Amino acid sequence: MKYQETQLIAVITGGNKGLGFAVAQQLAQLGYRVVLTARNEQAGQAAVKALAEKGLEVDFLPLDISETASITAFTSAMATRYQRCDVLINNAGVFFDWEVSASKVQLEELHTTFQTNVWGTINVTQHLMPLLHKSLRGKIINVSSDLGSLSFASDKENEYYSVSGVAYRMSKAALNMYSIALSKECEASNIVVSVVSPGWCQTDMGTDAAPRSPIQGAKSIVEVVQAPSTQFHGKFVLDGQILAW
Repeated sequence: MKYQETQLIAVITGGNKGLGFAVAQQLAQLGYRVVLTARNEQAGQAAVKALAEKGLEVDFLPLDISETASITAFTSAMATRYQRCDVLINNAGVFFDWEVSASKVQLEELHTTFQTNVWGTINVTQHLMPLLHKSLRGKIINVSSDLGSLSFASDKENEYYSVSGVAYRMSKAALNMYSIALSKECEASNIVVSVVSPGWCQTDMGTDAAPRSPIQGAKSIVEVVQAPSTQFHGKFVLDGQILAW
């Protein structure tokens, strides 16, 4: 598909449903050229069709962030088709068990969770760095969670204090630390690094018990995409407010 050279290119991992789909819709409405990714090609194409029915044109490229070969192929396709990446939204993630505790969490669950939420996200980011450097104002937005905040986890007054889900919480805390380190590294470059919590949203991961819609969660992310370049650099953000690490 052709795109206008003046359009900003925004990649959304895990963009075929839920929060990622809502972000894709909102950015496309704002004029971004959205590259929606998903592990399953059929699911990705269905998402593109659903957005087309809303009058929005987005592109799809297959991507499984847990597989280096898939990331390599995706990066090559991006370089060939667009030559750059202006915004990378690392949204893809997994959450297997809300109830698992620290004393009972299985190493296999930790490995699988980190494979996507941490290692996969880092791998995608590292592969796309050369294309982000080709942007005049590149942005990396890592989608995290209030559950990844060490401050919240240790505060008895916090609403998420008693939530278990230790594998997920550990993975998001690790992603937050990586994001801080990457933001320091990018301070002298054209790339801004931010961490966004969408809040607890009604998705497959968040369940119907969540108080926020995917549209509300997506707005938290899109606000950071649209913000002045340095406003949220190295920050953890929810609805435009800075969260404690």
